[in-house]
Amino acid sequence: MVKYYTYEPFGEVLEEDGTLSNNMMFTGQHFDTEIDQYYLRARQYDPHISRFTARDPIRGKFEEPMTLHVYLYCINDPINKIDPSGETYVNIANGLQAAVSVYSAGLLIMCYGAETENLFLVETGGFITELAPLAYALGLGFGDKMVTVTRWGDPGKGPGWVMGGKKNYLNYLLSGKWQPNWFPGGNQFEPYRSGHSWKVMASELGFPKGFKWVFGFFSQLLLH
Repeated sequence: MVKYYTYEPFGEVLEEDGTLSNNMMFTGQHFDTEIDQYYLRARQYDPHISRFTARDPIRGKFEEPMTLHVYLYCINDPINKIDPSGETYVNIANGLQAAVSVYSAGLLIMCYGAETENLFLVETGGFITELAPLAYALGLGFGDKMVTVTRWGDPGKGPGWVMGGKKNYLNYLLSGKWQPNWFPGGNQFEPYRSGHSWKVMASELGFPKGFKWVFGFFSQLLLH
């Protein structure tokens, strides 16, 4: 280790050590030493005041009051969110949760394969663990913003499985609701016309856990 930093939540340096000359600092972004601010593409960020120094180029939403503050950094939650563009934050906590879920599922399969001396399960589990970075990237999409979800069959808007996105034939195909009910307790067929869409906070959505994580790659999500 030739250089390390200790930061406050909003990026102000508390401690640093090492001799390496380095401008890539808080959240891996470029720090301009001449003006003591971070270059975040669309605008500059000042960690000393925990605010951007220019107005947000993206208009906020009335249903999301925190986004109406034009200078706020990561809607005041820098522990779980980052904003590398100066325009839109991403939720790293949800990304990590999704990655851990996928990695643990793969590890469980590997361990079971090793215990039963099943080479195929060991290799399958290893492949699944390698999908953790992809799950992390998909998980970053969940933040405190309004998103559209769709459900076929059940007319309610309560907890349960939903499809991420609007009502369309691709989501209907990925939902599996076009399939007949082959066995008791299995998938229940629903006609396309029964689908309905509505908006929820993205923080209410979760990536499927355990062995069901694979459904998340087909836009099937859990509404909590």
